[in-house]
Amino acid sequence: MAEPVRRAGVAALLRRLALLAALCAAAIAGPAAAQQSPTAPPPAPVQDLLRLLEDPAVQSWLRSQREAGPSAAISPAPESGIVDGAGFVAMRIAELRAHVAGLVAAELGAEAARIGALLAPELQRQGLIAVLALVLMSIGAGLAVEWIFWRLSGGFRKRIIARQLDSAVDRIQAVGMRFAFGRGWVAAFATGSIGAFLVLPWPPLLRTIALVVLQVLLAVRLAVVLGRFLFAPGAPRFRLVAMGDVAARHWHRWAAAIIGWFAFGRLTITLLAGLGSPGPVIGLFLAASALVWLMLALVAIWTRPPRADDGPPPARGMSWAVSIYLLLLWLSLLGGAPRLFWRCAIAAATPPLLAAIRDSVARLLHGTAVSTAAPRDLLELCLERGLRGLVLIAASFAVARLFD
Repeated sequence: MAEPVRRAGVAALLRRLALLAALCAAAIAGPAAAQQSPTAPPPAPVQDLLRLLEDPAVQSWLRSQREAGPSAAISPAPESGIVDGAGFVAMRIAELRAHVAGLVAAELGAEAARIGALLAPELQRQGLIAVLALVLMSIGAGLAVEWIFWRLSGGFRKRIIARQLDSAVDRIQAVGMRFAFGRGWVAAFATGSIGAFLVLPWPPLLRTIALVVLQVLLAVRLAVVLGRFLFAPGAPRFRLVAMGDVAARHWHRWAAAIIGWFAFGRLTITLLAGLGSPGPVIGLFLAASALVWLMLALVAIWTRPPRADDGPPPARGMSWAVSIYLLLLWLSLLGGAPRLFWRCAIAAATPPLLAAIRDSVARLLHGTAVSTAAPRDLLELCLERGLRGLVLIAASFAVARLFD
């Protein structure tokens, strides 16, 4: 379509130049004849234009364009940015087929061999045992600093455990103390592991891979500490989310596993992109890691205990609905639509998070025995609305960035 439009534009330009040359010739031969000699030559640009127009090839092309007519030179094109529904569906199906064909054609063996060839010189110089020792030393340093923090914070932990939770102020102070302890726990592991990582001698590529391993471990540690802060599986009176002991232990374990695997997949994809892996290979790994994440989420949903220890079993209809939604999310990744995946994931996670905030604020201000029909005071409303507003702003900002 671009070639006929270009030819038509050239033809129009040449016709305008020819008209301009004729006008110039008329102007020279008319009023200027009384002032100039009849034999005065035209200006040099006009002579060049006349010689161009006298060229047999140019005359033949202009004659063919006149015979073809303007309708054949320019084919009708749809307005820019406007695509009908059928065209959009056809375009998306074509993109989906191309994406799936790229995933099928991904040469995993060749890519693994290429990455192995990149790592082979460093492994030969450093030695596999030495590299594993460096990784274990970094992890061991993190665990050692974490153990030191645990020993030094024994008195602080005892004060948290012995703290009375009779009033809202006591409960808020207890939450702040538990949050400070959890943050220090994660910071201790991060300081030890990353500090040792920076001190130890690493080859360039192996340094990048080891950093990914440490980041995954740090994400798992953060998920474990966050789960203890929210679910408190061993201390029901500190629990912020209303559920029984069995449900708290269940979600504490599975939340850490799901978040840890998500961090592993995300960081590995970043690593593959940094190593120069082609798009189909990265897409295939993304689909495979997302499938494992989907399996973990489905197992967590279908094996979840009742919300209360003596409550009714979970509704199977809700389990089926969540399972189908998660399957559709995975299919969006398989079809090469990661932005759609994140939009739907944020839309699905926001309502439960808002409900959990309301329940947590009520438990924080009124204790464990709180009635949903009880009147709500101004402090509870302000705190709940503020936290819900922050969640909505963060979700809106995340979705807006996906449209950039």
